[in-house]
Amino acid sequence: MRLRQTGGRLLCGRIAPEQTARMISGLKQALVLSVLFTLALLSSASGAAGEAAGSVRIVEIDGAIDPIVATYLVQEIQAAEKQGDPARDAIMIRMDTPGGLDISMREIIQKILGSRVPVIVYTAPSGARAASAGAVISLSAHVAAMAPGTNIGAANPVNLGGENGGEVGKKVENDAAAFVRSIAKQRGRNVKWAEDAVRKSVSVTASEAKKLNVIDFIADSDRDVLRQATGLKVKVRGDLVELDLAEAKIVRRPMGLRQRFLHAVINPNIVFILMMLGTYGIIYEMANPGFGFAGIGGAIVLITALYGLQALPFNLAGLALIVLAFILFVAEAMTPTFGVLSGGGLMALIMGAVILFDAPRAQLGISGWVIVPVAGLT
Repeated sequence: MRLRQTGGRLLCGRIAPEQTARMISGLKQALVLSVLFTLALLSSASGAAGEAAGSVRIVEIDGAIDPIVATYLVQEIQAAEKQGDPARDAIMIRMDTPGGLDISMREIIQKILGSRVPVIVYTAPSGARAASAGAVISLSAHVAAMAPGTNIGAANPVNLGGENGGEVGKKVENDAAAFVRSIAKQRGRNVKWAEDAVRKSVSVTASEAKKLNVIDFIADSDRDVLRQATGLKVKVRGDLVELDLAEAKIVRRPMGLRQRFLHAVINPNIVFILMMLGTYGIIYEMANPGFGFAGIGGAIVLITALYGLQALPFNLAGLALIVLAFILFVAEAMTPTFGVLSGGGLMALIMGAVILFDAPRAQLGISGWVIVPVAGLT
């Protein structure tokens, strides 16, 4: 109905149906446009906030640095580089390591130095260490941080490469010293301390490292690292970049199942145990011929051990002694000599295990807590 005033009177009439439809249609269009406009504003604000925040990938080094760790870190740095913005995107390496292989360390450092996004190395949690190769990796980072109660240093080339003394040892030490000096100079860190870490195996606490300009700051958590890193200016492939990471989204990228398995295999203690389990299986199969399960299983385990062995700096004399022990054990099983051959094999096994790996200070040697039980079981 509609009302119309004429000569002081109100007259009633009807609104045409087509007019009503047009009014309803107009209201609907206005409502839809209002909703779309509101959604657009919210989306724009959300997108702007997301762009401003950026993201930081967090990866971990927990244990010895080996080829599997190197591959894992290189792949994650490459993935982080695709994110694009060096001011708001970064990768953080949480580290707790006794050291590792020189070749793996250099592969990681080469990737860090050429990375298109900042790389933060954070020695954590409290009680962790960045020793040997880990110390050099920390020096190479765009930003280096440590948690309270951690330590860094002891980068002697014996630890890095498993080399002994003599002329070869001097060459390795000189090469390692020159390498860390160049890295420390490039990152503006304490060059003298870096060289002393190699030549004198010096090690310092987190607070001492901060005073000596070995690291940038001490942080209590991952988020604290990002807050303190915000505002720092670092060189990323020659370009000076001011970091803005305080509100960055944290994305944790742990090792995959396959990488964790291979990393576990490339461990001196695990390699030794697998070698012995494989040997036990083959000896049992020879002494008690049957369906071949023990022999096949032993061969598989032994080959897995050899995979781990080839990635570690081992001593040929130690491996030869272990092989000799295996031969003597088999001979004892085939032609019993009342323990004479097995006794000789046991001595060869212990000596071989002790000298199989040349770098015990980098925890690349076999632990006595593994050798003694295995020898007793044998």
